[in-house]
Amino acid sequence: MCMSDLAAYFHLGEHERHAPHITLLGPFRLFAGCDPVSIINNCQALEDTLHSVRATLGAPLMLRGRKGFAVVISAEPQHALSRCAAGIRKCLLPHFLDGTWIDSTPGTRIYHISIAFGLHRTRAELILHGLEQRPGCSEVPPLVSRLPGGIASSSRIAVIRRGALWMAFDLHMRRWLSRGEIFRKSVERFPLNSPTA
Repeated sequence: MCMSDLAAYFHLGEHERHAPHITLLGPFRLFAGCDPVSIINNCQALEDTLHSVRATLGAPLMLRGRKGFAVVISAEPQHALSRCAAGIRKCLLPHFLDGTWIDSTPGTRIYHISIAFGLHRTRAELILHGLEQRPGCSEVPPLVSRLPGGIASSSRIAVIRRGALWMAFDLHMRRWLSRGEIFRKSVERFPLNSPTA
């Protein structure tokens, strides 16, 4: 399934969507002088993670954000990803200057892949209705009915800084990739993002 197909089907503009990802932590700000990559390197979260991480896709949801509504596909992290997210959170949390209430209490984050965000409620409800259609319905493209139960996988954990991809840890090569290296590599179907600084 290609997320660009969904964007075309629902007539989504570039400003209404991100590259597909699952946020594990963030957004947050660290105390002055703190580097998220250095902090993560000093914990076992990435070293103990396998060569790829996965999440099982679930039902579509509508969430309210700071800039309107978002329509998302829920995602249940499998054990390796869940353990990695908990480890990264444990390492970074003591260095938070501020962050979201979601990250203050373990177990409150709703993991998901965003289809669209920054929407008016009416438009979000229309997109949600389109995603909730039953398989075989003539109104919905086949790719929508294949979403629930699908698996999103990635071999990278990325750090987003000031809204842009900053660095990513490649779980196969066991090293950090610069922004330039990331864009020279092939694009994954569902890159799973991690800390958002």
